[in-house]
Amino acid sequence: MESTIAATGAVPALPRYASWGSRVWASTLDAIFNVLLLIPVGIVFALVRSDLANWAGLVLSLVYFTLGHGGATGQTWGKKLAGIRVVHDSGAPLGYVRAFMRWAVAIGLTFLLIIPNLIDVLWPLWDSKKQALRDKAVGSIVIYA
Repeated sequence: MESTIAATGAVPALPRYASWGSRVWASTLDAIFNVLLLIPVGIVFALVRSDLANWAGLVLSLVYFTLGHGGATGQTWGKKLAGIRVVHDSGAPLGYVRAFMRWAVAIGLTFLLIIPNLIDVLWPLWDSKKQALRDKAVGSIVIYA
């Protein structure tokens, strides 16, 4: 009996990194979804305690992006429509802790002023893995779904 060894010599395929345009499209859609969700959430927060309404957008953003990026698909609604997703550099799901940290870096850069946030948004244009600074901070990549 002959034994055959299949030597495929296959090289692992490199992920197809999402383009900057698809990232911007997904971010635009996510902003629209966040505003639409913020209206009823803001009203509920305002009814409970008026000073909580100021925090509604931040809390909503935290929940939306942490659950979306940290879940099994790595997709928010905007990323799903744009056909992209966030995963760990290894290709595994990002997980909720890293998704939260990725969100926190993005928010931190936004609070620092517009220039750091602008650098973060534009960074994928010249990065070999098309990563933003928030991706580099947690080891994530954005790929086509």
